[in-house]
Amino acid sequence: MKNGGGNWRTVAGFPLHWREWGNECLVFQEGAAGTHLLGPLEAAVLRCVESAPAGEAELLAAVSAGLGVPADEELNARIDAVSAQLEVRGLIERLPA
Repeated sequence: MKNGGGNWRTVAGFPLHWREWGNECLVFQEGAAGTHLLGPLEAAVLRCVESAPAGEAELLAAVSAGLGVPADEELNARIDAVSAQLEVRGLIERLPA
């Protein structure tokens, strides 16, 4: 990952509640009272780190398998960008390396 190091996790103390419609997910973040509309890649990244903290290799493998796409540099770059966006939205945070 280009944005630092360490593993990503969901923000502690703010459980997530999911609703899915086709390829989109609506996630309500309890405690923060935030509702977020996510596409397939965003949802795959968030689901991965919701179950356990994950680093670059774990995210790439899980997202690739979940979406049925190759685990290549392009996907890795997209995961990196999505992770940064999810962090800005307050859904995930990076653990210290």
